[in-house]
Amino acid sequence: MSPRPGLLFAVFASGTIVAAEPESVDELFALDLDELRQVKVETAARRALTAQESPGSVTVFTREEIRRLGASTLDELLNLVPGMRTYTFVGSDSSGKAVVESRGIYNPNGYMVLLLIDGQRINSQYTGNFTGANRWISLTPYQRVEVVRGPGSALYGGNAMLAVINLVSRTERAEQEAFVEVGGFQHKRAGVQTGDGNLQQWHWRLWAEWQDDEGDDYPNAFDPLRIQDGTSDPRRGRDLQASVGNAELALQLRHHWRRSEEFYLLGRLANPINFSETEQNNARLSWQKPIDNLEWNVALSWLSASWQGLTRLAPNGVPPFLSGDLIAGPSLKHHEYQISADLVHYLGANDVLNYGVAWEIGQIPRSASYANYDTRPPFTYFGEVRLLDDDAHRLVDDQDRELYSVYGQWDHAFGAGVRSVLGARLDQYDPGESKVSPRAAIIWQLPNDQTLKLQYSESFIPPSQADQFIRPSLVLQPPYTLKAMSGTSNELSWLHSTSDASLGITVYHQLIEDLIGRIPIGGGISTIINSGDVESSGIEMEASWQVAEGWLLRLNASHVFDVDTSNAPADFANSRDYAVRDLFALINHWQISDRWQLDLQGVYGSEIPALDTGDSYLLYNLHSRFMLSAQWELFAGIKNIGDEQSYSAEPGAGLGVDADGNIVRELPQRGRQWVLGLRYQFGER
Repeated sequence: MSPRPGLLFAVFASGTIVAAEPESVDELFALDLDELRQVKVETAARRALTAQESPGSVTVFTREEIRRLGASTLDELLNLVPGMRTYTFVGSDSSGKAVVESRGIYNPNGYMVLLLIDGQRINSQYTGNFTGANRWISLTPYQRVEVVRGPGSALYGGNAMLAVINLVSRTERAEQEAFVEVGGFQHKRAGVQTGDGNLQQWHWRLWAEWQDDEGDDYPNAFDPLRIQDGTSDPRRGRDLQASVGNAELALQLRHHWRRSEEFYLLGRLANPINFSETEQNNARLSWQKPIDNLEWNVALSWLSASWQGLTRLAPNGVPPFLSGDLIAGPSLKHHEYQISADLVHYLGANDVLNYGVAWEIGQIPRSASYANYDTRPPFTYFGEVRLLDDDAHRLVDDQDRELYSVYGQWDHAFGAGVRSVLGARLDQYDPGESKVSPRAAIIWQLPNDQTLKLQYSESFIPPSQADQFIRPSLVLQPPYTLKAMSGTSNELSWLHSTSDASLGITVYHQLIEDLIGRIPIGGGISTIINSGDVESSGIEMEASWQVAEGWLLRLNASHVFDVDTSNAPADFANSRDYAVRDLFALINHWQISDRWQLDLQGVYGSEIPALDTGDSYLLYNLHSRFMLSAQWELFAGIKNIGDEQSYSAEPGAGLGVDADGNIVRELPQRGRQWVLGLRYQFGER
């Protein structure tokens, strides 16, 4: 790691004050435990319930807590969720994206976690994941981040296997603020939020954000082609989110663009050639209306995502590339359209029904590549890089895939504090197979503010369109048939609350069958097959303690009892070797004075056996806010205070083979970074 500025310890402030409508400092800085417990979440049951009332294991972060933590991106925040770990992954067919590991399951492709934004599905049919086109997701516009740990296919269908994450932006009052931020790695970020009206009348909201940094330095990064020493990871980004509507209608638009340079692309280093550019655009028109004891929600949604990039795949002189380096990269684009209708039916004091239907189609208008060679006969060297966008050069067939879904759920209160939740969802893919995902849960409110939850659920992940329709190439033999991955999960949770503390403990067991993976078959060729099963069991703990007025302590911990991969090829990435088994996060929220907040976080992860440098890691982050006036806030922080060198493990052939014939798997993660910013509150709320 390159030298960085020393420890920046600053004071900073709240961004929720306006001159037109002043509030007390105590109200602005309050982060009360009881208020956090009463926050309603919608993801676990498709209706508003507290985390304690909801089936399954739920973690929620409010806008105020996210601000206090100084977590600017979703992947930063998820490291504070029990059993979850995020890190940068590159792989042989990707670039540096953040992926989510959960409950001891190694998930480098990211398709086992489902992301929703205001209820709209963000995972694509093309890749199955959300991280491919959604990198370093900014948390600025969101009021809550809801995380349901464990399966959610009974309500949300495919890919909801390890968790469902919902980013909620709807706010009763418009935020009116602007901010600028600078930091280490020549970091720069600026954004604005504005709008008018409340949700019960005609209203509009707008958020825009821009970011840029030159990245960290990695002088010892391994180059599999042995051409260069070291690299860095510059990043650029822009976001735009807008909505307009009234009490019944809402139109939401979202634009998300990211560009990374240098670092690894398709497992190669090639400064300054390497770049990866991703973009996702979303639109959603929804109608929601309560009619008597019914709540209707009908939506039309559209998603478009693209990825393009370049790298040096082979140096000049390596046969058959004798006229120059092989420079190549992807140029991909896919579209999805969805129609859905959801209904909450209140039958009485003891019964609530949820049901809904959905139709979706995924299309692949472009699956091309950039290259300066045409490797198809006759072998041709172009000299310059060209876009090879015709049917003969397609990487994936131009094949649409449709999805038909129907689900139902019955929530019944028996009395004496006992409720049951029974539900199932049917998903039919065309072409493809059908899957039924049931769920059954018992929620028992015990005396002395205790709750016991027992849940059984099933989940699935369909083959992505890229896996299902990929064409043969020099390095890949397409699959003959692929089955959907199937999962079963059992959870037992106990929650207890007092006036100044809360504790939640979850014990789980899960089995995932028919894992989909790329497996070498000889001669430098791989294929995509169902390649084994993985089983894990463990315990998660989530605790909060109001130590004193102005001091809130949160503690998360998880331990994987056992994780085992079976019926898999010998070189398949076993979760036992690649995933972290012990995770620990400690969050201290301190209200130092009326104007000053200070927050300290510590995140611990145990060793990763697949890494030669597989030591455990301990990261500390510091963030503080200081109120300069009724409208101005100063904030600052340090991420990774100790400049801890941490790594993720690249599976399969890793990053390449070193001079001693050893596979190199260590992918370096970013080091220490300081941040300093100013936020201005304007207008009326």
